[in-house]
Amino acid sequence: MAARRRPSRLARTRERKYTRNAVVFTLLGIGTVIAILFVGLPILARVIIAVSEFTGQGGSIKITDNTPPPPPRFDDLPDFTADDRLRVSGSTEAGATVIITFNGAGKELVASADGTFSTTFELVDGVNTLSAVAHDAAGNESARSPEVVITKDTEPPELEIITPEDGERFSGSAAAQIAIEGQTEKGVSARINDRVAIVNREGKFKHPVTLTEGENEYRISATDEAGNETEITLTIIFSP
Repeated sequence: MAARRRPSRLARTRERKYTRNAVVFTLLGIGTVIAILFVGLPILARVIIAVSEFTGQGGSIKITDNTPPPPPRFDDLPDFTADDRLRVSGSTEAGATVIITFNGAGKELVASADGTFSTTFELVDGVNTLSAVAHDAAGNESARSPEVVITKDTEPPELEIITPEDGERFSGSAAAQIAIEGQTEKGVSARINDRVAIVNREGKFKHPVTLTEGENEYRISATDEAGNETEITLTIIFSP
């Protein structure tokens, strides 16, 4: 029977080294676990408590809103109107409370989810004024919007035909070309048989027409900025 071979000195030395390293790593692992249990957990607990206190005992973080909403913006409004009621619409911050001051009295409404709002007002004869501010949920107030002035005018403009006279007669080929002259108010528009007659700064107008044989009828109108209209019918008789 062959003799059993003993490990060499080098092999025995390496075996002892590996065993020693295994023991060291095992002890280090156990020490790490103990350190986490007795040191890491208390630190983690203190971090959780600090965060809880910062957020108000576990509630959501409070954010202070000091930014005011933008001033309410009105959609296009007329400078003049003959209507009794005025519809006002516009936009601001979503959900903001809008206070519209109309002729000195305030009216409160809430903007929709897309920031729009609308309401109506009863107009008074003459000048009407309109402006607004907005308040957000945090109580911040916007700057006041620019004031809008709307004039209610239900009076038709004055209109006078200076020349020719109604029923006037003209004869001869040279008289076939004449001019209709009139007087109205400043800022109105004038038309003669649906053709525009230019009105100057004094409210006067002069428009050429060509006469045909027999009666020539002209509808002359003046319309102001509120839509009020005055119309005159002029008849001119022409013979070549």
